[in-house]
Amino acid sequence: MPEDSIGNYINLAPAAQGRYADLYKAQAVFNKRVICALKIFKFPVPPHNYDLRRALLLEAAAACELYHDNIVRVFDYGIDGGKLYLAMDFITGETLENRLRAGPFTPQQAHKLAADIAGALCCAHQAGLPHGNLVARNILFREGSQDAKICDFHLHKITALPEAAAFAKTPPSDRAQQAYTPPEVLAGGEHTARSDIYQFGALLYAALRSRSRSKPSAGRLSETSVPISARSLKR
Repeated sequence: MPEDSIGNYINLAPAAQGRYADLYKAQAVFNKRVICALKIFKFPVPPHNYDLRRALLLEAAAACELYHDNIVRVFDYGIDGGKLYLAMDFITGETLENRLRAGPFTPQQAHKLAADIAGALCCAHQAGLPHGNLVARNILFREGSQDAKICDFHLHKITALPEAAAFAKTPPSDRAQQAYTPPEVLAGGEHTARSDIYQFGALLYAALRSRSRSKPSAGRLSETSVPISARSLKR
C-alpha cells in the first residue's frame, strides 16, 4: 500500500486489488467532501524514464477525455512517488458479474443493459478509444440503480506495456474471462473497436443465458458462455 496520500488525494483506504493496479477510496485535498476512487498502478515509473512517463500520461489524458452518462468518469491523473494514478468517480453498488450470479436478465433488463453499453461504446469509439477489456466485472451499477456504468476505458494501452506486465499480479486461471476474449485477440491481434463489439455481444449472451447461482461446469464454459469459442480458431 502507498503512503496515506498521493498527488492531490489523502486518507487512502484500500477498496480492491487487481492484477495491474489497486483501487483506493480517497478524499481530495482541495475539498474533503469529494470522495473518489484512486486506481494506483503497481509498476514503478522511474523519474528519468521520460519516454515511459510521456506514454503513460498521454494514455491517461485520453481516458480523461471521455464523458458519458454510462462511463465512469476519470477526472484527474498524475505520477507521484514513482506511481501512476487515475482519479475517478467512486461508485457504491455492484458489478454486472455479481448480478449475473442471481440468474438471467429479463428481456426488458437486457434491453436496458444493451442500450447503456451501446451508448458508452458509441461515445468512446467516436473518440477513437476502444475499451480493451469489456467484461462483466468492468460494468458497475450504483446502489438502487439499473443504469450501467463502464469503468476502465482504454486502460489496456497502459497494461500492455512491458513495465506493467513485469509487475502484474499473476491471476488465477479464469476460463470465464477467456470466454469474453475475441478470437482475433486470442490469436495475438490488437484489440480494436470491433473487439469491443464482440465482447458486447458476449455480455448480452451471458445476461440472457446466465443460470442461477450454480456455476456452469468448467468443461462447458468455452462452449456455452459465448457464441464463438477459442477452438473455432483452429478450424
